[in-house]
Amino acid sequence: MYTFVSFTVKELFEKVWQTPMVKLAHEIGVSDVAVAKACRKAGIPLPCRGMGKATTT
Repeated sequence: MYTFVSFTVKELFEKVWQTPMVKLAHEIGVSDVAVAKACRKAGIPLPCRGMGKATTT
């Protein structure tokens, strides 16, 4: 089953910068590549790789 998930640009920005990309993608039910594509389409800058590790330790 597919579930429709919708975020405002601000909500997506906050989620991407607060949660590691892979964890966020898993919670939403999509791949991390799909999250990255949605961010690029919305003009949201992505954190550098490894930023999630730096913020969670």
